[in-house]
Amino acid sequence: MAIDFAQDTQNRLNNRTSRLVCRIDQPQVGYQESFSPQAEIQEAPDACYVFLDLPGIDSSDISIEVFQDSVLVSGYRPACESHRHRAILETELTYGRFERLIQLPTAIDCPRVHAEYTHGILRLQLPKASGNQ
Repeated sequence: MAIDFAQDTQNRLNNRTSRLVCRIDQPQVGYQESFSPQAEIQEAPDACYVFLDLPGIDSSDISIEVFQDSVLVSGYRPACESHRHRAILETELTYGRFERLIQLPTAIDCPRVHAEYTHGILRLQLPKASGNQ
């Protein structure tokens, strides 16, 4: 069985070109109506700890709402400025609104909650309410 290398190469090139054109025609690549950031939740005898992965977000674009037994973190990740002038060929990054509601295993002492945001990681220390320790 003979293989036509020229035809095979042309077919592969056409396939890649059509995928490239398809991606360029999609200006909202990477944008989602909303996304949920990755989190890690830890429990200690006196507190719960929540870590959220939020790289590339200004701290002023992050909102934290604390409830008796849950915490809601929301905000917005803007697209890079360069996206306005270039076609995105491929991305695994997400942009737009984000929201994450985390249910905690116990009631917390809301006034004593501490938040810290450094190097793209939001760290929440959520002390347990007295009687739940």
